[in-house]
Amino acid sequence: MTDDLQHGYHPVALDLKVAYLWSSGILSEGPAGLRRKPSEYALRRYGPTYRWRLWLFFDIGELEAMERMINSGSDEDVFAFRRLHLASGATTTVVGSLLASVCATMLSLDSLSEVNLTVRGLFTVSLMLALLAVYFALIQQRALALSMDADSLRIWLWNGRKYGILNPVDGTEVSIRESSLSANMVLEAPFELLSISITLFLGALAAYLGLAMIQEVNLGTGSWP
Repeated sequence: MTDDLQHGYHPVALDLKVAYLWSSGILSEGPAGLRRKPSEYALRRYGPTYRWRLWLFFDIGELEAMERMINSGSDEDVFAFRRLHLASGATTTVVGSLLASVCATMLSLDSLSEVNLTVRGLFTVSLMLALLAVYFALIQQRALALSMDADSLRIWLWNGRKYGILNPVDGTEVSIRESSLSANMVLEAPFELLSISITLFLGALAAYLGLAMIQEVNLGTGSWP
């Protein structure tokens, strides 16, 4: 709590790993006692124009949690953050590769040419997004693997800018390192791209099966029942 007061954060007795998981949406409910006000942080960082930056609706919570970790988190918090994203990236790589192979298989079906062209387009976009998810996951894994110590990882998560806030204890100005939007995008892009890819694949599969039934397309080797 003393560190939180020193750096101008709300004095909440909360593990930083839990705070990041919750702000990222991994935990469905916030811990008791936490009152998150992302608009206050967004207003301080981006000014009144933050309302027109639509991507902040998804990223502002992660940016604030990252900033807390950079400035007041322990080395163990930083390493736990690193392990979390290394494990997530490895899972994304496996799932993205499997999804890309399934999409490629679907695109090779002869019966796909007998249904609406939109279905082929959805499978193609899903394939591209799955490959992009794997690509960004590999970039994420490389960046995190190269950051062997906590200070190196803090520097990678920092955008190089600082701002000052007043210490509520003694009224002195404290310098705060600002979290990096680019680093957050690298960390979040694999999961977001994979989520969109899975959604498009399921939509394409449903459209393919529905149109095949309507148009009585033979999907197997036998006759239509």
